[in-house]
Amino acid sequence: MFEEELELEKESKTLSLKSPFFYIFLAVILIIGGAAYFIATSQKDLSPEQARTVLSQAMRERGPAYVHFSVGVVKPSVGEKPRDPHYKLLENAGFVKLGKAKGDAVSVTLTPLGEGTFSRLPEFKKVMKPDGAQALDVPLATREVGEITKITMVSPSMAQVEYTWKWKPNKVGDLFDASGDALKKFSTWDRATLIKSYGADFYHDAQKSTVNIVRGKNGWQIATE
Repeated sequence: MFEEELELEKESKTLSLKSPFFYIFLAVILIIGGAAYFIATSQKDLSPEQARTVLSQAMRERGPAYVHFSVGVVKPSVGEKPRDPHYKLLENAGFVKLGKAKGDAVSVTLTPLGEGTFSRLPEFKKVMKPDGAQALDVPLATREVGEITKITMVSPSMAQVEYTWKWKPNKVGDLFDASGDALKKFSTWDRATLIKSYGADFYHDAQKSTVNIVRGKNGWQIATE
């Protein structure tokens, strides 16, 4: 009798495992557990590592700082001023040679040093203009994240991040450093013009900034509003 009861109990357990209700119950448990895990992980505060990743990506997307100028017979226009100080700065460094042209135009020649230096920069751009001159965009520096100094959770889906960042200048960027020896040779007015319009900056000084980072469908990202 005892053996028959054991056999019946074994068969009962086997049937219960094969029952569709068992699998429905198991699926419900897995769904609830997965949802709970997702909610728990998605509501975590923004970490310094996540903030650094978001900021680094945003800086890469912004691209480098540039100086724009042209070579050939460069005529003055709204977007091109061949007698502005960036041309003289480039000539002083040996990157271009300035010469006379008809009227207000200036003959600008790219030297072998300029051609070799600029062409080695990955973001260097050169475009032929309708008037026969060439427009050049020479990268000066890229941005790098420094220290994440403070993260304040404004809400579960928004964080205010205080951080430092710095420029990483190339050889041409060093020339356009606002506190460098090359710019010190210019007047206060010309230095201000170089900073305002032609890419000069304090490329060797750390900068402080604050930004809002929000939690979106694809994770954390810079707030657009």
